[in-house]
Amino acid sequence: MCDQELLATLLCPICPSYLSPPIQVCTNGHSLCPTCFERAKPQCPQCPGKFINRRCFILERIYDKISVPCRNQKYGCTFSAKGLQIKKHEKKCLWEFLGRRIKNKHVWVLCEIRINGVNRRKLK
Repeated sequence: MCDQELLATLLCPICPSYLSPPIQVCTNGHSLCPTCFERAKPQCPQCPGKFINRRCFILERIYDKISVPCRNQKYGCTFSAKGLQIKKHEKKCLWEFLGRRIKNKHVWVLCEIRINGVNRRKLK
């Protein structure tokens, strides 16, 4: 099985995000990304099962072993890394800042940064 196939097993069945530790499972074994899990608990949106304090350590090991793309890929970030490294990157990712601006319809920020090469620290 290649990394892309393994990565597909980490896709949330509800949204386009990836599962990340701690990966909780319902009584029937379904898993969600952290955001969808918080919205859905205690009821699993895929079955009548409930989320209990049970983790899927196999999926967590897969997450630690393969390269996962940054959650800001949809805004243009091309960074990917394994496990905790991707979480560290996402906390400081410039594209996170730009994504919030785009959602708020401040597209001019994206154009200005691309033209002038301004980094995040200068925009704070």
